Amino acid sequence: MELDLFAYRTLLYVYQNVFELPVYFIAHYVSDQIRKETDFINEARNSERTATLIKEDSVLKDKIYVPKVYWPLTTTRILTTEYIESGSRLTDVDSLESKGFTKKEVMDTAMKLFTQMLFTFGWLHCDLHPGNILVFEHKSKLKLALIDHGLYIHLPDQFRRDYCELWRSLFVLDTDSIERIAQGWGIANSDLFASATLLRPFKARAPSVQDGPLRGSPNSGYESSLKIKETMKTILENEALIPQELIFIVRCMRMMQGNNQVLGSPTNRINILAHGAAAGMMINAPPPSSLLSAGVGLPTVIRGWVEGIVKLWKFRTVLILVDIGFFFTQVRQWWLTQVIGDTLDSNRNRNNKKSQEGFEDILQRQLENLAKEEFGVTLDDSAFMG
Repeated sequence: MELDLFAYRTLLYVYQNVFELPVYFIAHYVSDQIRKETDFINEARNSERTATLIKEDSVLKDKIYVPKVYWPLTTTRILTTEYIESGSRLTDVDSLESKGFTKKEVMDTAMKLFTQMLFTFGWLHCDLHPGNILVFEHKSKLKLALIDHGLYIHLPDQFRRDYCELWRSLFVLDTDSIERIAQGWGIANSDLFASATLLRPFKARAPSVQDGPLRGSPNSGYESSLKIKETMKTILENEALIPQELIFIVRCMRMMQGNNQVLGSPTNRINILAHGAAAGMMINAPPPSSLLSAGVGLPTVIRGWVEGIVKLWKFRTVLILVDIGFFFTQVRQWWLTQVIGDTLDSNRNRNNKKSQEGFEDILQRQLENLAKEEFGVTLDDSAFMG
């Protein structure tokens, strides 16, 4: 394994020093996480920590199950856990339907798990492909079993506060806060950063002179590589400030988007995440007593508390509007597939791909266009589907 990791770090070093792509800053962090993933004692501890957090959570305790670890049969090279009888992968639609579960209730539960881990626990499972989330029936009720606990990251309190604030700012278009957080994390291009966070195109700032010359489709391989290099430089202003946890968060986001997409977009993924961020704003906010003990004046504490409440309710109001938009997207999808589809020739309808599009398909198509426009590259979904 060490030879493979050395080759990985060498490749990133070459990319940075030969092709001037600023990517080497992640090399040692990713290598460290992969080393931990191959230690089964560490995986067993991760599993038990997750099980404890879930048992203490009122939202998840009756819906998520973590298989028991058999410690006498577990070593650094062998992990022995409870077997989940008749468990099926998250995206196995035939199996879900045979158990009497709907795609929406299954995906809603999976998204709530991801959201709680991200915004509340600060303890994130980083390999949430459909094979690691098993659907099974327990006492005639839906349960999801979470397995493969090798790869986790810890999210510090301050990072979670900033990340919750980022989601709020994206929804209410608080561009000052978006810019402040992006700059604090060493990221210059806040629009592309926001797009990577939401996994949908986001545009708040006016195009800069730096954006101008490289926009549009590249005409050659050289122009394509130049576009990638220059865009990366505009995003990564200060590598030392970038929270390396973002690498795995974006990866997990894309996996969960892919899971929802495979099931036909039954879940309003973005809104569930945003509601989680809103809850996280309250949970992760420093208590007034700690501010007072730190010497902050009472009027300042009260003003900050009131401003926080106003921000939160403005955020929740926007989320209601997003829910309405998602509802109309589902109505459109139903109309095109069920009503219009029944009146069209079956061959013609089969070739009409857009008539089958769900919410995630639309966002994916927009992201693909953004990737071509900004980077001159084509996204490959297979890396995230598991």
